[in-house]
Amino acid sequence: MSASPNILRVAVPAPLPRLFDYLCADEAAVPGMRVRVPFSRRSAVGVIVATGVESEYPVSKLKPIVELLDAQPLLDAATLSLCDWTANYYHHPQGEVVA
Repeated sequence: MSASPNILRVAVPAPLPRLFDYLCADEAAVPGMRVRVPFSRRSAVGVIVATGVESEYPVSKLKPIVELLDAQPLLDAATLSLCDWTANYYHHPQGEVVA
């Protein structure tokens, strides 16, 4: 449960009021980039909202991302912050707001 640079917090477009933690070996991954991740019985495209986070789950339970989809972030820090504010203000899942 310690912070690690290879843990990403990802906003996945799902009707769930939380973000999801994944492992990533690629050090080029930064907030604002899209990633393909395993989600339930399918894969989903989410947006990285934080890197190097402390997960509430053991690292052994976290799944790795499938693919880093962007070479550069599509969303900057101000846009991610606005998405977070909007999700909180309207009580809507952050993954759906970011999508």
